[in-house]
Order: sequence, then C-alpha cells, then structure tokens
Amino acid sequence: MLSALEQFAPLPLQEDWDNAGLQIGLTEAEVSGALLCLDVTEAVVTESVDRQCNLIVSHHPLLFRGLKRISGSSDVERAVMKAISHGIAIISMHTNMDNAWGGVNCKIAEKIGLQQVQLFACKQVGNVQGGSGVTGLLPQPMDAEAFIAHVKRIFAVECAQCNELLKRPIQRVALCGGAGDFLLEQAIDAGADAFITGTFAGSGNTVKIAKEVIGIQPGFKHFATLHILNTKRGTFFLADTSINHENSTEELVDIARLAYNAVKYFAHYPVMAMVSYSNFGSNPEHGPIEVHEAVDILHREYPEILVDGEMQVQYALNKQLRDKQFPFNKLIGKDVNTLIFPNLSAANTVFQMLLEMGAAEIVGPIQIGLNKPIHFTSIDASVRDIVNLTTMAVIDANVYEKVNLKK
Repeated sequence: MLSALEQFAPLPLQEDWDNAGLQIGLTEAEVSGALLCLDVTEAVVTESVDRQCNLIVSHHPLLFRGLKRISGSSDVERAVMKAISHGIAIISMHTNMDNAWGGVNCKIAEKIGLQQVQLFACKQVGNVQGGSGVTGLLPQPMDAEAFIAHVKRIFAVECAQCNELLKRPIQRVALCGGAGDFLLEQAIDAGADAFITGTFAGSGNTVKIAKEVIGIQPGFKHFATLHILNTKRGTFFLADTSINHENSTEELVDIARLAYNAVKYFAHYPVMAMVSYSNFGSNPEHGPIEVHEAVDILHREYPEILVDGEMQVQYALNKQLRDKQFPFNKLIGKDVNTLIFPNLSAANTVFQMLLEMGAAEIVGPIQIGLNKPIHFTSIDASVRDIVNLTTMAVIDANVYEKVNLKK
C-alpha cells in the first residue's frame, strides 16, 4: 500500500518543511481495511478501530514535529497511543500528493475547468513530475467578480477571501491547494491574472496592520519578536525570529534595545551577543559590517546595555573560548543569555533546528516593540504554542493595564 501511494506521489516531491509518509506502524503488516481522512484525530482512530480498519491514510500528517513525551495530554498524543495500542498504521500523503502530476493541484485545476495546465516551481523524482503549483487557462476570459463566483460555486463555499479586485479580464490562473504564499512571486512571473491558494500564511499583511493600527513604541522605528529557549544549559533569548528580514544597522540597534527590555521583563539580566559569521570586524563586508556598526552605536549611546560583537555563535556561548581568543571583549567572564541575529534567516533556522532536535523547550514568537500586546502564531502552531502565547498575551495585557492606570 505504501509503495503504491509513493509510486504515484513520491515522498521527495513534498516541501522541505513537510513530514509526509509513514507516521506510525510496521510496513510488513497486512492491511485489513483502510480509512481515508483529512486530519488524524483521536476520534478518527476510534472510528478506524470500530470499522476494523488497520490503516489510516490522511492528507495532513499527524506528526509535524517530534513528540518529546507521549503522556496523553494532547489529542495528537492520544491518537498516537490509541493507534499503537490497536496496531493501526498511519500514512500521510500531504504536499507530495499536492505536488504530483494528477494530484491535488491538478484536480483543483480540472474542477475549475482550466486548460493547457502546466506545473510551476517544478521538481521531478524518477519518472514522476511534480510542482508546488499549476497554471492553466480558462476557456474564456472572465471578470474578477464572475471568476470568484465561479470558484465559490464549483467548491460549494459561501465566501472566499480575496484582495482588491483587478479591473481586467482573468484568463491565466495559478493555484496551490495548500498554503501557497511562497509561490506568489512565481505565479506573477508565470503571467497569472489570478492566484488561488488554500491558505495564505504570510505574516506581511498582519505586520503591516499591527504597525499601522497598534503603532510602534515611542523611541523606536521597528518592532520584532523574541523566542525563549529553555535548555539544559539554562534559558536563552533569541531575536529577531519573525519580523525583520535583512536587518540594517538601525534595525539591529532597535532589535537589541527591545530584546534588552524584554529580557529584563522576564526577570533575567541581559548579557547580549550580536552574532554573525565574523568576529569583531574580521570580515568588513555586507552582513557583518551592519552588526559591527550596530554594536558601536550601542556601546556609544546605550552604555547600560551589556552587549558585544559581532561574533560567531561558538564564541558567544563559550566564555572561556571567547575570553581567551578576544580578551578585549566587554563580556569577560559573563555567560551570554541573549543572541541577536543579523537576519531572519539565521534566527529562524537556529530555533527551528533546536526545536526539531528536541534540544529546547521553546516559547514564542513573543512580540516586542508595539504599543499594545499583540502576538503572532504560525499556521502550524501546536496547541502548546498557542496556549503559551495566549498566557503571554494575558500577562502582557494585565501589565499594560496596570501601567496605564498609574499614568
């Protein structure tokens, strides 16, 4: 069964972040019956037991991230426990099924009535073609309102979220059955007049609205997010992990100042390292130079902040190595607990890697720098992540209310 599914939609066609394939079970087990579903829940596993099906084939993976414990405290843990105890195998065919030729994207295009369908953002595994999205032509051009009505009618939905409608005919359509925000530029490059996606997970609009409606704290021009990492070595704070992409010197200074205030808010004394692949000006080029300049400004204008850099991560986290190699550093004898990254790619990669390796319990992203408490969650946030951020928002709101009552 697994081989047949993967022959149609090989696992290498899945997106890098996905976790399709065999989730639970032994491949040599004989299949007595199969239950198909969108999401695997405890109720779905119970139904599979009742129907005497020992295989569940789902679209969305049950396990996106590694479980650090299986205690029955969440629906995912209970589903895993029940599936294992009843000998039920679980296979998920997610973005590999979306991306395969003839898969989800192609079937959506077929239902809409697109012609001359082509893959874009292409990839190929053996003889199987795939792509993260498809484009095609409507038989006749349609105006935007008529096209939206057409899509709603085809999929029997009462509403569809869209941007401001264009005043031109729509004929070439690009689509992605899942979260397709990462394909928007490629859809534009493909000449699409319209782009259909299941969900649009980009934070850009949310960030823009937050800045315009809530506003940034006085004395700052930027805001950021912070992740808290609880590890065997202690608690660490990472910024900016979600908002600012390629940071200028000015942005880095604001991020460092905001992180300094936030770490104090969490009852820790901030010892901060501005990290890069360079050490204290050893590579005077784009990237390290902005970090180096930010450190100079912080030393000159904010002497109360204990910070130094730029420095590589191993020097930031190993004070003996740092103090021996760079005895002039301003963090002599101090254990760094706050890391400021040069760009979003570096920060996001580090905390995601630690999360997947089970090396840390992570809380975040925690917004720092807006006038009021507001926090952002990702589309794949776990229940635990949402509960943690909700708790954080409530605490922030209470503190905000008390501070404003004193004014």
